[in-house]
Amino acid sequence: MAITIAANLSKKLPIPGENFSSQSASITITAEVTDLSQVVTEAQKLYRIAEQAVDAQLAGTPTVRPVPVAPTMPAATSNPPQSPAQRTSASPPYRGGNQQRRAPAPVTESQLRFLDRLITQTNSSVAAILQQHQIGALRDLSCKAAAGLIDELKAQTVPA
Repeated sequence: MAITIAANLSKKLPIPGENFSSQSASITITAEVTDLSQVVTEAQKLYRIAEQAVDAQLAGTPTVRPVPVAPTMPAATSNPPQSPAQRTSASPPYRGGNQQRRAPAPVTESQLRFLDRLITQTNSSVAAILQQHQIGALRDLSCKAAAGLIDELKAQTVPA
């Protein structure tokens, strides 16, 4: 009676100097064993062979560096976008091919309305907020920064 055994090995290594990039290699090797006492020995031999093959593949695989893609963004204007659709189109596109991240999501219209209300309720200084966040207008906040500012201002409000 023959028993088929398989050794599966997969390795994934980061590409040095590249964020969010990796290279991988994997292999599956099978063998038939007729003597049950040889299963462990044969499996160890298969894994050794698999590891050598995967290591050789990773060592011999040239690292493919992503080619920078010029962003296709509209020309900068002095007027900030007025609608969520305009703000979304003004953000850099996702560059999936070279694994770069998108720019942070812009502040939403509802966040801006809520911030205006909270600033009024807390008698906060818009100039101080702009200076603290190093921006020219509340519209320049990222969605995440706006959420943090909302939390700060909500903590300053007196419960009704």
